[in-house]
Amino acid sequence: MKIALLHFDLAGGPQEKNIDKLCKGIKIAAQNGAKYIVTPEMAIQGYFMACNSDLYEIDILNNEYLDIFTDLAKELQVNIFLCGARRDSQNLNDYNSCTVIEKTGKIVGVHNKNKTVGGKAEAWSTAGNVMEPIVCDNVKCGILVCADAWYDTNAYKLALAGADIIILPAAWPPGCGGPPEMAWKRCSYTSKLPVIVCNQTGTSNGMNCTIAQSAVVINDEIQTAYSGRKEAVLFTELKLSGVESKCKPFKIYNFD
Repeated sequence: MKIALLHFDLAGGPQEKNIDKLCKGIKIAAQNGAKYIVTPEMAIQGYFMACNSDLYEIDILNNEYLDIFTDLAKELQVNIFLCGARRDSQNLNDYNSCTVIEKTGKIVGVHNKNKTVGGKAEAWSTAGNVMEPIVCDNVKCGILVCADAWYDTNAYKLALAGADIIILPAAWPPGCGGPPEMAWKRCSYTSKLPVIVCNQTGTSNGMNCTIAQSAVVINDEIQTAYSGRKEAVLFTELKLSGVESKCKPFKIYNFD
């Protein structure tokens, strides 16, 4: 699998700027051969949307904005893990979600963050209660959004359900709730699956992600990682085989 992670400064928004940045990043990823493209937690609106403005839009993933990304996926023939706030059209609850868009432009699944964090930043969000893989282009992808990974039982549930890989979008700086790397390693160890972490950079509302890591974790060890103030598109190639999975070191494309 050729994977790209968009290690961007997105937490502070605004959503229009984030959408433009994400589209550019997806195009760069596709041009460099990536077939699976992962965005960080709350990439569309920004993690601190509820702290920065009363004019944020929860339902952005159920309107014309989503068409931008489904059209891109189909045009570029890439699979996109797109993170942001969404409102469920049936129960009308609001979720911190990862929407999986296949290269056909079809939405093949949505994971709603199970472990929502207290405080204003996520007070709007309802906790999800499902932990099942989503099949994307014949790969069974387990998804954990940020703090979902604190509980290695979630990773174990995904493994039991047949996941081939764990995709982990995050807004998780060092020292926030404990070293995040330890949580990622626990997930890898418990599930026996590779864990692909797409984190972010930048500072917003007191959260400093300038040294937050994006990483690939296999068999309880970080195989390749990136952190830094500069935004980047990170590329790796992954050969899936459980604890015997192999990945190439990140190729770093500096994003200006």
